[in-house]
Amino acid sequence: MSSSLTASSITAGGLARILEHLYVRTPAKYRSVLVSGVVSPAFFLGLLGLGLGSLVDERQNGATTLGTDGYLEFIGPGLLAISAVLWAFGQSLWPTAGEINWDRTYVLTAATPVSTAEIAVAHVAWIAIRFTAAAVLFTMVLAVAGAVASWWAVFAPLAAGATALVLASIICGFTVRQENEDTFPMLLRLGAIPMFLFSGAFFPLSGVPAAVGWLARVTPGWHGVELCRELAQGSVDSHSFVHVVYFVVVGALGMVYAVTGFQQALSEA
Repeated sequence: MSSSLTASSITAGGLARILEHLYVRTPAKYRSVLVSGVVSPAFFLGLLGLGLGSLVDERQNGATTLGTDGYLEFIGPGLLAISAVLWAFGQSLWPTAGEINWDRTYVLTAATPVSTAEIAVAHVAWIAIRFTAAAVLFTMVLAVAGAVASWWAVFAPLAAGATALVLASIICGFTVRQENEDTFPMLLRLGAIPMFLFSGAFFPLSGVPAAVGWLARVTPGWHGVELCRELAQGSVDSHSFVHVVYFVVVGALGMVYAVTGFQQALSEA
């Protein structure tokens, strides 16, 4: 099995076959999309956007301090992006390790005509596709709640899906290189939780120490939050283009990292 990534090692037919396999064998696929896309956002929007948001709006001018008309418009798109972060971590650790180390599904799949690179790309893509489907419903909930101010919001699910894709590629590449799951809780504590809290979803980064703010700005979570918020509010400009370029470049590097990790893990399995 080749350890190098070449264009010929990834074909549309191979990806389609693996994605079809993943679709068929994914349990409760519709329920997870419904919960992630409707139930969870409705709960958090009611709790934070309307409940806490009413208190925030009473004490400060949201348009001045947050850049939006109110806290609901600020936190709604942020919740969409930060949900992609949590989804990517949740699907890229134990579930990914299980496909190789425990269920060994991908070990058997690698013995078929599909390539290891196709397995890796399809696996990461399936994580992003499932969240993007949930993000469409999530965005509809935001629109009904009044947290959307522009038709540009129709692209917000793609921005959230890109956030999940970039993170999943990096985390999956890390996961398949581990011999056991001992490092996974540490990654959640040092990666998922800080990104959840300090990506600008709940409060502007101007309120945190400068070093923390700059560190947050290099993460996919922050770029996802900013891009989703810009799309929801219709404030699309050159900064939005920077976020897109970031996702393309880091996503490509992350996918190479994931593919080489899958190739290494499956060649040794």
